[in-house]
Amino acid sequence: MSFQPNERQTLYLWSLLASGGEGYAREQAFKLGKAAERKDLVQAGLIDEKRQKFGAIYNTLNENGWAWVSEHLNAKLPHRSGSGVQVLQTLIARLGAYLQASGTSLAEIIVPAGSNTDADMSNDSTLHSNIRQAYQQLSNGEWNVRVRLADLRSALPTVVRDVLDQALLQMQREALLALYMIDDPTDITPADEQAAIDILGAKRHIIYMGA
Repeated sequence: MSFQPNERQTLYLWSLLASGGEGYAREQAFKLGKAAERKDLVQAGLIDEKRQKFGAIYNTLNENGWAWVSEHLNAKLPHRSGSGVQVLQTLIARLGAYLQASGTSLAEIIVPAGSNTDADMSNDSTLHSNIRQAYQQLSNGEWNVRVRLADLRSALPTVVRDVLDQALLQMQREALLALYMIDDPTDITPADEQAAIDILGAKRHIIYMGA
């Protein structure tokens, strides 16, 4: 495609995406002040446009528009647009809803499995080994005994929380450990609550690991 959206048009595409892919032009977090800029997007085949009987413009991010945004995630945006913050907040809220529904941690997206970051020990084998060592220290060398996540986090103070969460969830998927909630509410301390991993709305406070 020869047409390339400018920075304002790109932010408008992101605004539509944050709205679920469609919405009234006047209700977007970022509005194109010039109708010509919006018409350019229509003519380029990135959005569809309908004028309602009461005069409002309704735009839909079509298949080509979704594809363009997906392929240009690094496209430049207006630096001084306060509306950009609103678009970002809406996108983050949608991302949060997806993470909650899918049981995915933010670290799995930001720091994919296999990424190497020495500062937070995100290398899989290294971090998994450190988790096992910390577990054994906390369990006095025993396997399949309860260890609180709060204590495990304290034993691994240099590991970024999201990175540790990602590793624990990955190890659980590989049946290397199991994350459980504390059944007795009176046994849950503020430290337990703060250290818990939320999986689909259920908080996991403790960990069991086998040899």
